[in-house]
Amino acid sequence: MGRGRKGLFVALEGIDGAGKTTLLPRLARRLRREGVPIVPWHQPRDPWLVSLASRASARGETGLAASAFALDHALARGRIEREVEEGRLVLSDRSIFSTLAFQGPGLAPADRRALVATLGALAARPAFALWLDLPVPLALRRLAERSARRTPWENRRTLERVSREYRRLARASPRELLRLDASLSLPEVEEAALTVLQERWRER
Repeated sequence: MGRGRKGLFVALEGIDGAGKTTLLPRLARRLRREGVPIVPWHQPRDPWLVSLASRASARGETGLAASAFALDHALARGRIEREVEEGRLVLSDRSIFSTLAFQGPGLAPADRRALVATLGALAARPAFALWLDLPVPLALRRLAERSARRTPWENRRTLERVSREYRRLARASPRELLRLDASLSLPEVEEAALTVLQERWRER
């Protein structure tokens, strides 16, 4: 494992229904059995900020929602960086890429640039993220099976917009946002993600 070596901060990314929440504990169990000191991480974390962002999104106040999520990322930065400094693998089910993908497209260009700058200055940036790329129709079917209740982001129009933005972000930062085909079976996606994580952990 390399005593004294720093850890990694890695994120799972994708539209709602892509499988982030399901995949995270499965990967954590596998990596823990291999002796990797893993810290499963969930983002966003602050319930009040999550509620604020949800209400703002429902009212179409994208800027306020983006600010709430940016603050949530900023509050989490210290803990994430301490875990990495101590040699652990912090595996999160979201990161700054989620805020950029979900809220970014709804902002005016100047506001989006401000959001990018704010996140860059205040939030922890993952070493890389695994983007679980899932077609929107399949995501909607999964969400319908999961619950009848929907968040403001769980509709076709929003998910299509977010999916396009993830694709744009992946083109702009191919080394940071690595695509995985989330339409494969869960075991197949798990194995693909595990292979990348194992390789990057050994190479760090």
